[in-house]
Amino acid sequence: MTTAVGITEFIGAEMIKKAISLAWKAHKTPEKLFILEKDRKGDPQQVFISFPASGSAKDWYSQKPFGEVPIDPDLFPSLKSIGYNDAAKVKEAFQGRFQAILSKPLLETEITEIIKK
Repeated sequence: MTTAVGITEFIGAEMIKKAISLAWKAHKTPEKLFILEKDRKGDPQQVFISFPASGSAKDWYSQKPFGEVPIDPDLFPSLKSIGYNDAAKVKEAFQGRFQAILSKPLLETEITEIIKK
C-alpha cells in the first residue's frame, strides 16, 4: 500500500484551489463538454481542463459501485491520485465521454488557441 504524502509536494495549494473552482464551474455548466482556463499566475504553457460530472445512476453504478475503474494509462499517462504517486481512478462514464471528446479535434484546437494567448 502506498503511503500518502503532502499534496503540496506534487502540486501547490493554489493549483488545488484553481482545480476545485473549475470543477464547480464545470458542474454548473453541464451543457459544455469541457472548460479550459490558462494558468495566469504560473507556467504560461499550463492549462486547466475541467469536465462536468454526471448525475446519471447508470454512470455512478456501471460495473462497480460509483463506476470507479482504473484510468486508461494510454489516455491519461500523467494522472495520479492526489497525495499518492499511484495511477488515478476515474468514473467509467467520464473516461468514455473523454474518449468521445478525443475522437473530435475540438479539445486539441481549443487548447492550442488558449496556449497561444
